[in-house]
Amino acid sequence: MRCEHWNAALDMGTYAAFNMLGKMIPYSAIPFFWCRQYNKTLMYVGSGMGYKTIHITGDVKANKFIAYYIGEND
Repeated sequence: MRCEHWNAALDMGTYAAFNMLGKMIPYSAIPFFWCRQYNKTLMYVGSGMGYKTIHITGDVKANKFIAYYIGEND
């Protein structure tokens, strides 16, 4: 999975180095990123490989909400 956040890049480089040295440590961190533009913030946590339902908490029209994308096994 590709997650273009500077923190993920640092972690992945560390794990790649360990594995090149033969330690064979799997990368199992939960992907995340955040972005702030025009006084709006987008925060994303997890792996969006698909979902079955969406649960929304808050007020969508006021742009103050959290959307939970829930998969089959969650």
